[in-house]
Amino acid sequence: MKRAESHKTAVVLWLGAFLCLASLRAQTPLQIMRLAPDGPDGKGLSEPLAKVSLYSGEKAFSYRYYQSPNSKESAGIWASKSAHSPMGKTKNTEVFYLTAGRVTLLDKSGREETFKAGDAVLLPRGLEFSWKRSEDVKEIFAVFDFDPVAKDSATGSTDAPTTFVKLDPNVALTTPALGGHEYSYYSSPSHASVGVWETNGVESKKFGVAKHTELMIIISGAVTLSSPDGTSQTFKAGEVALEPRGAQSKWSSGKIRKFYVTFDYEPASESARN
Repeated sequence: MKRAESHKTAVVLWLGAFLCLASLRAQTPLQIMRLAPDGPDGKGLSEPLAKVSLYSGEKAFSYRYYQSPNSKESAGIWASKSAHSPMGKTKNTEVFYLTAGRVTLLDKSGREETFKAGDAVLLPRGLEFSWKRSEDVKEIFAVFDFDPVAKDSATGSTDAPTTFVKLDPNVALTTPALGGHEYSYYSSPSHASVGVWETNGVESKKFGVAKHTELMIIISGAVTLSSPDGTSQTFKAGEVALEPRGAQSKWSSGKIRKFYVTFDYEPASESARN
């Protein structure tokens, strides 16, 4: 809702340092990232790191942890005390995870719902809605699926979501997937997907190379992600990890459940070479 490609009109007040920082981040070796709600060292939502925009006259602050080298797809943090927007149609899909505050959304049909800290919400591409009210909101977001597809639905499926969806952390998982089970909320022709996954335990024997970017919101349990340089990070319930496409890692966990958002898949030309 708050990115330039969504339906809101954002007026950028400050840009130069942001572009410089984006260039610096692009040169950083690919590695697992911890997406802290306030950004690196707690300074991501204040100048000079933050990008400042206006939404219906209200200030909002954002910081991108990750920008795809091949597309507009990205992940980061966003905050506003009272930003709001009129009804409009989204041009991309978004998942946001509220880390503070409350937000009320209203869709074209008149459905209205308020979300609070700890909620994860899916906004499918093509959704017509209004960001009706923000109350001291902070969120972690991923935006993807910018390219148009042949069908109106972002997924090309008759059961694709047509309104905003609160992701249920306790949803029943019935589909076997990667050493565990999952429930899929969303998938698209670009292979992007959103869902819930759980395993009773997984230990990677060797480092794997990520073929896509994944945002992981830990619901319960904990996981340790290790890199070839010997560093490791442990993520527990309520924390958010991002594995960029091209990063190498090993997974070690007992029973764990997470929300996942996969996007930024490698181009077909790269896949053919691998």
